[in-house]
Amino acid sequence: MKKYSILIILLCCLAGWGTYFLVKMCFARTYYNRGVTFTRSGLHEKALESYEKAIKWEPRYAEAWCSKAVVLLRLGRANEALNAIERATELTPDYPFVWNSKAWLLEGLGRTEEAKEAYKRMGACKKSRETNNNKIKLLRVYGRAK
Repeated sequence: MKKYSILIILLCCLAGWGTYFLVKMCFARTYYNRGVTFTRSGLHEKALESYEKAIKWEPRYAEAWCSKAVVLLRLGRANEALNAIERATELTPDYPFVWNSKAWLLEGLGRTEEAKEAYKRMGACKKSRETNNNKIKLLRVYGRAK
C-alpha cells in the first residue's frame, strides 16, 4: 500500500490535491466493496482486512466502520465491534444507517434497551424522516395510505 500511496501523491501533485482526495476515496470504496463481497461469502477475516484497509484510506468512512463492527461481532469480538460502531456514530451522528447498525449490534448482544434507544435515534435522523415522509407521499399518490 505504501508504494501506491507514493505514486498517488506524485500523480496528484501534477493534477492537484482535489484529485488526491478523490483517488483516496476511490481506493477506500474499492476495499469496502471487497469487504462486502467477503462478508456475503462468509469470509469474515478477509472482510475485516478489507474494511480496515478502506478505513486506512479514508478514516471518516462511516459505512466501513459499521461493516467492520458487524464482522467483528460475527467473529465474536464484541468489545471491538462496539468501539467500531461508536466511531461510526461519532463521524455521522445524523445518518440512519449508522444508528440502525448500532441497534442491530446491540440487539445481537442482548442489550435491548440500548438497542431501542438506537432505533429511536435512527428515527430522529433528518434523512430518516425525509425518507419516511417521501414514502408516505408516494403511498398517498398511489392510494395506499390515508
